Amino acid sequence: MGREEKRLEELLDEYIRGKEVDFSFIPLDLLEATTFQRLVWEETIRIPYGTTVTYKELATILGLPKGARAVGQALKRNPVPIIIPCHRVIGEKGLTGYSRGLEWKRRLISLESGG
Repeated sequence: MGREEKRLEELLDEYIRGKEVDFSFIPLDLLEATTFQRLVWEETIRIPYGTTVTYKELATILGLPKGARAVGQALKRNPVPIIIPCHRVIGEKGLTGYSRGLEWKRRLISLESGG
């Protein structure tokens, strides 16, 4: 196991124990993603630990106030959940959609909020 992989493993362990960690040094190969997917994922990385935004809010930040569904589709294709924290993006009426299942999304949000 290389140094970067070992450090990533350590960071994931810390994260699962409820510690806020910085994954920004992890190189991400997103070249196979569309330009729109990369834009959504890059903005998602900026969502602070322990906070959530709605799909509509994220779409609005990207300049697409009617693009909530497109944002959701881009997040559905996120290749590295947690590192690109798509669990922090929720529906206007609560939890919706998560490629790993809503229970995981609920757990990650709870973990980050100290619960």
